[in-house]
Amino acid sequence: MKMRNMIAAISAMAVSAVCVAALPASAAAETYPDSITVMVGGGWGSYTGSWTEATADNSITITDNGTYTIHVPSGEAGTLGAGQWAMAIRTTDFNAFDYGDEGDDFYTALDKGGVTMTVDSVKINGVEKKNADSTLRDDDNGHDMRINIYNQWTSPTVAIVDGDQVFDGDVDITFTVAGLKFGDQTTEAPTEATTTTTEGAGTTTTEGGSTTKAGSTTTKSGSTTTAAKNNSNSASTTTAATTTNTATGDNSGIAVAVAALAVAGGALVASRKRK
Repeated sequence: MKMRNMIAAISAMAVSAVCVAALPASAAAETYPDSITVMVGGGWGSYTGSWTEATADNSITITDNGTYTIHVPSGEAGTLGAGQWAMAIRTTDFNAFDYGDEGDDFYTALDKGGVTMTVDSVKINGVEKKNADSTLRDDDNGHDMRINIYNQWTSPTVAIVDGDQVFDGDVDITFTVAGLKFGDQTTEAPTEATTTTTEGAGTTTTEGGSTTKAGSTTTKSGSTTTAAKNNSNSASTTTAATTTNTATGDNSGIAVAVAALAVAGGALVASRKRK
């Protein structure tokens, strides 16, 4: 009878464990150009520069967000009336769709990426001429950015300066870009904490009237809380320590708890034999 009760007590001391660990998300590697070229294109006065070809005289290369100025020598003086000249600032190696999701249009992709480009100043012959807000649009290739400063080929004409200008000096365009990304943009999501829980299997009653309810141990991110109830005729209560390795998910604490319970069972048998 005593042996049967002892076996039942040890069997009832089964320990269950649940380990929840969130693996880190895969690193997201995104590669963007190391630099972007911005140019002023068009023709005005005696200047007959290309609308699309960047040269040393009409462009700069940027490697970060910020405010920049492009200085374009105009050459000999020339006077042109409204609708007889064109000027725009544009990127030459930018792809708006790198910033959006599949299926997004040009403007949606820029909005998701937080990409903006504005013209802050247009100086002709050293005099500020900008008199309207700039409007960003897609270039003819569909993926580069462009701001028309004066464009006679649109209907109606798009202009942020007056059409009648005398070009007897240089042109300086100041612009600001934000939200651009350059080079490798690898990111890695943080790893969530590991949680391990061990619980006793229930209540065991022995011949002496002693009732023991196995304790539960929960370890989360390195903190341990142990709760135990002992409704026993004995005056003393001992709770075995449980250790959980949260870094590796090792549930060695379960084995320690089982071993401790087995020792307690053996001590109970020895005590009864002495009686």
